[in-house]
Amino acid sequence: MDAALNTTALQRTRFAPLRSPLSFETFGLGEEKTTMTLNVCPADTVRAPVERVWDLLMQPAGYGRFWEFTVERVEPEGPAMVGQKFVGWTKPLCRRWRWRIDGEIQELDAERHHILFHMSLPFGLVSSNRIMCARIDEQRCTLRYG
Repeated sequence: MDAALNTTALQRTRFAPLRSPLSFETFGLGEEKTTMTLNVCPADTVRAPVERVWDLLMQPAGYGRFWEFTVERVEPEGPAMVGQKFVGWTKPLCRRWRWRIDGEIQELDAERHHILFHMSLPFGLVSSNRIMCARIDEQRCTLRYG
């Protein structure tokens, strides 16, 4: 497989910090609300130069190439920039349900290869995702997502 097109590690990064306001009213338990936080930071070695991985991350319209996600639109179109929004849908779950996902790029640090974005997921889940790439050598990098 061509190392420049190897997105296996990117495909493994499906989990992110989640913050979800849970309404007890939804369950008939009154109006009290609570927040549950889940933090994970998966990492993997990618057999591609850090610049190639960063180029993939700088193209929000192509996020569906390594996530189980179909990008519907990016506003404004073009390379990633702070304030840019993207909307898409999950691939069908259980061959039936597709869920809408809205995202916005909050920070972008091209020098350090970091990108931060917030995503609104189904059931009121909000995800804050930071993706970081670090060079190991000329042909490999470490990719962290969390």
